[in-house]
Amino acid sequence: MANDKPLVEEYFYGNRKKAAQELFDKYEQLVFKQMGFINKSLSKASLPPMDKTDYKSEAYITMLKALDSLDMSKVKDDFGFYCRYNQYLSSQNRDLMNKILKYVTNTTPMTRGYGSEEYSVIDTEQSTRYQKSVHEQYEDSEKARIINQAISNVMKRSDPKLRVVLAGFRDGAKAAQVREDLGITSSEYTKLVKRLRSTLREEISAVQSSSNVDVFA
Repeated sequence: MANDKPLVEEYFYGNRKKAAQELFDKYEQLVFKQMGFINKSLSKASLPPMDKTDYKSEAYITMLKALDSLDMSKVKDDFGFYCRYNQYLSSQNRDLMNKILKYVTNTTPMTRGYGSEEYSVIDTEQSTRYQKSVHEQYEDSEKARIINQAISNVMKRSDPKLRVVLAGFRDGAKAAQVREDLGITSSEYTKLVKRLRSTLREEISAVQSSSNVDVFA
């Protein structure tokens, strides 16, 4: 088993960014292995695979969570990070699949409520109180593909602040936490949300132009 204690100590007591990147690079093959697992599950559900860049971003955040939850007083001299990271990635895959399948089965609006603050990023509605036909199931799957592709495109092209806001909606983060992370006011956050809604709607319209399904119908 690899000894990762020096890197973990560097992460906690030294250059966090450098140590985190070294660990991530070290276990890149594990990340690709887990990406293969989720893409296989998506393929079985007739859904498109995850974008490599998007998955690596998710895996990096998951790695930080796995590191931050460590109790250094219990880390042994021969500590290996592989098993811990593998478990966290497996949990990440389950969470990602649940989110994707939720889009497919319910086409759930991207709406998040934060006390008195509620923002709907994508306004779509669909009743699920009856058994859906094959055509309706196809439309659900296609809408999910379009929305996920649009989100991925916006993530890649947006400025850092807008990416953080979008990631917050996607992950269900509290608005207050996102504002704190960005160091912005409520008013500035609301403006970013409005920008995000407009950008997403435009991107969804662009992506669905080559499809026979209308996300907003």
